[in-house]
Amino acid sequence: MAKITLLDCTLRDGGYHNNWDFSDKFVEQYLAVMSGCGVDIVELGYRDANPDNRRGRFANCSDEFLAGLPLPAGLTYAVMLDAKQVVSSTQALDEFMCRCIKPASESVVDLMRVAINYKEVSKVSPLIRRLAAQGYRVALNLMQVTNGVLAELSHSLLELEELELVESVYFADSFGCMTPLDIPKVVASIRKGWQGEIGFHGHDNKGLALLNALEATNTGITWIDSTVNGMGRGAGNVTTESLLNALYYERYKAHHGHMNQLIACHIEPLMEKYKWGTNLFYYIAAEKKIHPMYIQVLIANKHLDRMALLAVLDELAQHDASRFRADVLDMCLEASVAEPA
Repeated sequence: MAKITLLDCTLRDGGYHNNWDFSDKFVEQYLAVMSGCGVDIVELGYRDANPDNRRGRFANCSDEFLAGLPLPAGLTYAVMLDAKQVVSSTQALDEFMCRCIKPASESVVDLMRVAINYKEVSKVSPLIRRLAAQGYRVALNLMQVTNGVLAELSHSLLELEELELVESVYFADSFGCMTPLDIPKVVASIRKGWQGEIGFHGHDNKGLALLNALEATNTGITWIDSTVNGMGRGAGNVTTESLLNALYYERYKAHHGHMNQLIACHIEPLMEKYKWGTNLFYYIAAEKKIHPMYIQVLIANKHLDRMALLAVLDELAQHDASRFRADVLDMCLEASVAEPA
């Protein structure tokens, strides 16, 4: 098996639950554990083109903020960019690069991960060129990839390969709907337009995140995302500790206790509060291609019982719920509680 690059994105994906508001103690212990457990890359959060003060610190990881973190040597550090914020115009891209991106030589960040819907890959070439010109490694994360889009997917990647500036192309199982049987089909489709390294970002709506990740490594995928105890948007991700146990047990076993302490002291209390993990509602959402944020918001609504939540899911399934929209959620909530005529 080829060397697998393990990327932990707890601070970025996990932030969807606690609004990216991680305590100093959490961050210090988390980074210390990451430095010894066998993870290769730590994604520290988002680099936001339009910072929102209502979000926590890790929703906008400026270079000034990151310079103050206790970052251990020996790890590669990444941030994620939401490409749709900056690819709408040359002016938007220019402003973003000027305000938010220093040369890599002046930053603790080595890797820029560019997230984009698979349908919009053709729009990201200017951003990739600008990031590479500043000295950054670049990876592309393709969101909302499912079996139904494979023909479009392979075609959209041809231009990227010609750039020769992207280190890895990830596909994200954004709905958590994939099974191990789906992974080789997606990889084969990507290979029609991309011969470089491939990464996988899974979600655990169906309880298959670990099986999917292991199948990914068997099909030639060499980059895998994970989070500690699965802390990630919606149902969460494959757990970092299970991947390390499965792939690199010998190098991980000496640090097993430190990971357990991190989970017991910091992650489990958050899990009890925010309730990520596989359940019936995330499973249904995966089957119906409903964005997991709908479920995350609904579960947090203490006025909804389980039957009411099922009714809202039935309403959402009648609409395009592939992207989270508060107005669509409100409409479906109203419709689900309306009295029959």
